[in-house]
Amino acid sequence: MKFFNKGQAALEFLTTYGWAFLVILVMIGGLSYFGVFDFKAKLPDSCTFSGTNIECLSWQINNGTATDQVQLRIKNIGEKDMYVVGVDLLERSMSNDGKQFCQFALGGEIQVLPRQEQDLLFDRAGNDIGSSCGIYAGEKGTYDIVLRYRANAGGAIESTSTGTITTTVVEG
Repeated sequence: MKFFNKGQAALEFLTTYGWAFLVILVMIGGLSYFGVFDFKAKLPDSCTFSGTNIECLSWQINNGTATDQVQLRIKNIGEKDMYVVGVDLLERSMSNDGKQFCQFALGGEIQVLPRQEQDLLFDRAGNDIGSSCGIYAGEKGTYDIVLRYRANAGGAIESTSTGTITTTVVEG
């Protein structure tokens, strides 16, 4: 009979610690659900365009009462002129709200010469006003960004350059 007592003790040991481990997992899940662990705040600010001829030097996303804005300072590290037209911003949501897409436009095309730095200010396109775009002042977020440009002034063909921005949204 002693043979069965050893097995019973081992099973009771595993069951007891199994329940304790399950309780700890449920507690961690509950705390993270209610926002105790805010991992977005620990992300470093960054702006990158992948595999393109564009370097992002500085950036800012503004949440205003009249319109939202994206400010970029880019450098054309390619060999040809580019004519920037606009930018699309897609929120990378870490919740179940889903992703939200917004278009931002310039007043017209802005030429960026090779090896030249250029400040760009994009205003929210009119048809998007009223939607939140996932941009809230004071919140840190990661956004997919698509910079739209043309190779020729007034050209019909648009090229795109994709990247990401991680930053805290500024009021104003």
